[in-house]
Amino acid sequence: MQKTTNTIITSAKETNEACMVQEVSCMTKEEILSGFDNALHELKSYREGKLELKTLEDLLNEL
Repeated sequence: MQKTTNTIITSAKETNEACMVQEVSCMTKEEILSGFDNALHELKSYREGKLELKTLEDLLNEL
């Protein structure tokens, strides 16, 4: 096990393609709840006939 660990460490030190891992910021609780709130408002608007949703086919065609 130690030999394998040493081999990996040696290989990592010798590589020129090493890159730093970037931290990804997480959404806050407020941001998550705000997203749910927006989604529920859109759903309510759709059910009231105030908003027309795209079909899956239209969404796929945009890609």
